Amino acid sequence: MAHAALALCASAGYAADRIFDNPVLRQHADPQVMIHDGQYYVMATAPGWDQLELRRTRDLDALASAEMKVVWREHESGPMSMHIWAPEIH
Repeated sequence: MAHAALALCASAGYAADRIFDNPVLRQHADPQVMIHDGQYYVMATAPGWDQLELRRTRDLDALASAEMKVVWREHESGPMSMHIWAPEIH
């Protein structure tokens, strides 16, 4: 997977020699990343699978300690009360 990510970065014009730790958050499901104004925004389902977290950082190596906000919690009942995953940023 790391080789594919580096190949993608190289093909997109980024320095392929940049080495960083895997930025995917441990025990978080389906992370999605976007960059805006030099900041990375990462949305993911949190451990416990009952809330969505949004993190912001300028350095993907610091993702685990990045500023984090819970942007949604599961409802106590009804159609939005279980099986929450694959959040997206638009």
